[in-house]
Amino acid sequence: MTAIAAPGRRRRVTVGWIARSGLAAWAIVALLVLGLTVAKPAGFWAAPNLANVLTATVVLGLVALGQNLVVLTGGIDLAVGSTATLSGLLTAVLIDGYPIRTRCR
Repeated sequence: MTAIAAPGRRRRVTVGWIARSGLAAWAIVALLVLGLTVAKPAGFWAAPNLANVLTATVVLGLVALGQNLVVLTGGIDLAVGSTATLSGLLTAVLIDGYPIRTRCR
């Protein structure tokens, strides 16, 4: 049961509220970025490092976009792991069974 605050009253900010609201995760990410920036200013914001981070997260981002559409339409099926495993397995089997041959002229 949630308590509804009366109009004009300020909500008390407690450690429990911060943890439940997701604010703690954003604070940890901000502290990590700040710490990495201070520790190695030229390395963290370098173009190769940013490209590496974005390349590593693109697959997760695409899956999140697809799942967002599923959740918004009401079909709450979050079986991403099994679908990703099946597609990876089928890709490996098809690549192994049907190798790509190149012609050299």
